[in-house]
Amino acid sequence: FYPTGYEITVVSEVHEKIAKINLPITKERLSFRRLSPKDMEVLKILIEEWFPPKFCDDVFANYQFQDRNIYLGCFWTPDSTSDGIMVGAVHVMLLTMKDFFLDVCFDHRVSSKLQKALASSRFCMNFDTKYIAYVNDIGVIDEARRLGVATKLIEESLKIAQKEKGNIIAQSLHVIQTGKGPISCYEKLGFVHSFTIPKFYNLLGTIEDGRYYIKKLIQQSYSLI
Repeated sequence: FYPTGYEITVVSEVHEKIAKINLPITKERLSFRRLSPKDMEVLKILIEEWFPPKFCDDVFANYQFQDRNIYLGCFWTPDSTSDGIMVGAVHVMLLTMKDFFLDVCFDHRVSSKLQKALASSRFCMNFDTKYIAYVNDIGVIDEARRLGVATKLIEESLKIAQKEKGNIIAQSLHVIQTGKGPISCYEKLGFVHSFTIPKFYNLLGTIEDGRYYIKKLIQQSYSLI
């Protein structure tokens, strides 16, 4: 998520642990679970490695509000005697449609386009009981990529969201225009590119366009307007 050519100065000790073990990461040794406060120190370093500084604090700002946040981690356990090593994580916000437009759509360009996109699918008008699972942040370390970790994180977080809220009408996320790998992953999962916001990201002075994606989970017979 850093601009091309930027030298990343924060590197998690996770990489050193994996190098010392000197075993390949395989799907069979991966597991997924909700993160707890004791995982936050490791997650924060990984987030600082994955994202520019201004993005990092947002991940942790609402951690105390467990009813609207899902922090899910992927852990690699090289053998039966080892503790799991975090190799990926996702933060999903469970928001009513009302809160989604208030909290997430701070940019009027985004708000108007998202309302149009959701209304076109004829979602129910009740903003207080319908939820959107908003993928706020997701990351996977280099050593664990191409193993389906990001896909599994998104799928498992949705299962948790549906269990806890039971009325998830859509998943939503945004991604940098040049992020070909993440874009391919999201589209394979059924996310549909709804619109592009020019100059949406300011990454350490580098301006990039943003692509918004929506995955509709239900169809309703009523319009938003």
